[in-house]
Amino acid sequence: LQFLYFIGPTMTSNPKSWNQKLSAREKLWCQMCRKQCRDQNGFDMHCKSKAHNEAMAIFSADPEKYIERFSSDFERDFLDVLSVKHGFNPARLNVTYSQYIADSMQHTRLSATKWATILDFVRELERRGKLKITESIDPISKGTLHSIQLVDVARLKREQAAEDEAAKASALRGKEEAALQREYKRRYDAVKQMQQQAGGEEATDSGKTEFTRGDGEAISLEIGGKPEGAGVGKGVFEDDDEANNNNPAKKRKKEGPRTPAPRAEDAPWPLPGIVVKILHPTLANGKYHKKKATIISQSSYTSTVKVADPPATIALDQEYLQTVIPQIGRSVMILKGPLRGTTGTLDAMLEKEYAARVRDPSGKVHTLKYEAFSKVA
Repeated sequence: LQFLYFIGPTMTSNPKSWNQKLSAREKLWCQMCRKQCRDQNGFDMHCKSKAHNEAMAIFSADPEKYIERFSSDFERDFLDVLSVKHGFNPARLNVTYSQYIADSMQHTRLSATKWATILDFVRELERRGKLKITESIDPISKGTLHSIQLVDVARLKREQAAEDEAAKASALRGKEEAALQREYKRRYDAVKQMQQQAGGEEATDSGKTEFTRGDGEAISLEIGGKPEGAGVGKGVFEDDDEANNNNPAKKRKKEGPRTPAPRAEDAPWPLPGIVVKILHPTLANGKYHKKKATIISQSSYTSTVKVADPPATIALDQEYLQTVIPQIGRSVMILKGPLRGTTGTLDAMLEKEYAARVRDPSGKVHTLKYEAFSKVA
């Protein structure tokens, strides 16, 4: 474990003078005893001392343990010097190593570690992601110059965490948009089905039947369609109030367009005094997304809600609101059906059915879907 130690070398631009100064200040060092000797005679006398022999006996019992410890100390101290002297800026390898040697009298030498050269040491740190090595050509000596730069691991972790958070937010927005598309499609299909059912009922009421003709049967047409005794000209060219009243198409034309009856799933469900969750990723850049709020007033499909954190009062359409399910035993308000506006108690959850059992004030238990009740503020 003999190592050459240099006291306070100064870096010059001339490599030859640099080597001369290092050689002139050469000292002998015992790593196990951490002792600096002045000359070869002093080093020989130290090697014959009792303390040195005891230390070497301890080293010989488990040399890998001490070499690993010296390697760990050397790596820690070298990175500390690089961080203090240069931060995260590039630095010459030989300059940094000379600063490490001159930094303290009590440090670990490279010869006591598992690395043969300082270049092997920094290359291993580069493989572990702690350093970045850059090679260049010296324009004077035409030799290879190595520059090292400390990697900001904390900054990389922050950037990676920010990227992961952005990816999660993007995936969440995609799921929410897909859910909204499915809800819009469900409503569209429901409207289409209602319209088809209404059209079938109108066709049945009008008494229209399919025309069929037998083999060899003659076709005869009666113009006017008036009963016996009625004038043909009047039935064709003049208005007949009784005929118009008996014709469903003309009757609907006189009455005006028919307004479809409101459907239960499209009726306004929010009520003042309940707690809801806001689902609006684009409102105020997602500031109120998934925040709980209390409905303070309701007008048709628009609800005025009050958010506690951050404090705000917002008017939102009911499609951006979601019911909130409290804990079992808490009060809820029924939002749909004949008991709309009634306050009850949540008895049990039916997760497989996406429903719950709610007990009304009379003690009767009702099974309601999640969207049919919400927490009371």
